[in-house]
Amino acid sequence: MNARPKNRIFARDSQRGTSTTELALALPLLLVITLGLVDLGRAAYEAMTIDSAAGAGAAFALRSQADAVDATAITNAVLADVGTDLDTSKLKVQTSATCECSSGAPIDCSMTCSGKQPLMFVHVRVDKQFQTLISYPGMPKNIALAREAHMRVR
Repeated sequence: MNARPKNRIFARDSQRGTSTTELALALPLLLVITLGLVDLGRAAYEAMTIDSAAGAGAAFALRSQADAVDATAITNAVLADVGTDLDTSKLKVQTSATCECSSGAPIDCSMTCSGKQPLMFVHVRVDKQFQTLISYPGMPKNIALAREAHMRVR
């Protein structure tokens, strides 16, 4: 004769489907967290890409003072560094060149500082709007990414 109590069988039957219910409740949260991590990785990758591109534009400008004031050539160097990693139509590149005397006083680049050439600096800024895969509560769908590079022209 079987000595198992009947209430034990009833307890096992009442727990059936519990794991499925728990999975159904937890799965959407896990998916949102996973998508959030993917978006965070994408944003970090795009930020590093435009940071490298800004540095490449500034490095191109370092070749000569003529290159330092050629905004089109600097922009082309930035776009060449980005390559096909990002949509280049969404990039905004700003360049400027400034001069100062060795004392730190700003001066027009066409002038001299006590008979000496002024120090020339180039500034390259790259902006891009990052768009998340989905809309997250309390977070904007578009995030502005901007990176700058400042270097002295020799």
